[in-house]
Amino acid sequence: LRHSAEIIVVCDEKGKVVESNIACSKIFKRSIDGEYFYDMLTDISPEGIVLDEISDKPCYFDCRCQERILSASLSPINLHNHHLRVFVARDVTSEKLLAQEKEELSQQLIHSQRMESLGMLAGGIAHDFNNCIHAIMGHADLAQMMYLDDRDKISGTLQKISSIAEKAGKLTSQLLGFARKGKYNVVTIDLVDLLKESAVLLDPFRIAGAEIKMDLPGEKLLISGDLPQMQQVVLNLLINALDAVSGNSEEKEKK
Repeated sequence: LRHSAEIIVVCDEKGKVVESNIACSKIFKRSIDGEYFYDMLTDISPEGIVLDEISDKPCYFDCRCQERILSASLSPINLHNHHLRVFVARDVTSEKLLAQEKEELSQQLIHSQRMESLGMLAGGIAHDFNNCIHAIMGHADLAQMMYLDDRDKISGTLQKISSIAEKAGKLTSQLLGFARKGKYNVVTIDLVDLLKESAVLLDPFRIAGAEIKMDLPGEKLLISGDLPQMQQVVLNLLINALDAVSGNSEEKEKK
């Protein structure tokens, strides 16, 4: 028993160690003979087990001892009219940690699959919603162009429609970014073409007294970046500039 790979400890009825084997000494780095063994065990599972009260039947439980996780049993025996308790345990620390890691990885995989499904759903909704937004903005711009004679009457309402649509467009951009898992699709972009296309998207009729002039080079200006993100940057700059110019024009007219 002294050379067994299992941890074996023999205690009296009060838990005082009568004898322990070499495997036990390796855990404690010393001989624990004469010490009270039950006090050295913590986190006993299942709860409610009281080692001092073990009487006539073996008891099976898990516990911690010297930062090790043990799968143990405590059995009563009678030896030469002495009532003793035999503690036998196996070190299952590595197994428990591997099982815990496996469970965590399993939960992470399930979460990842859910997020991937949600990302696909978000991407589909964002594309469809984006189409609706562009239709709303297009009709609002057409209405402003068609009713130039009565511009003051409808301008405020149509500008509110456009403003709301632009805000909704930003939400769809965030959804699309989420669908792509926060990753950028880096491609080669010609800044000249990007500026031309962005300028076309803005309706100069919407802002009185403002026009867009471009002084662009004849050759291509190539950069690497995410096209939707770059379009958003350029459009934000142009919209801010047009709003600033519109504000200056209104102040001059008042003066």
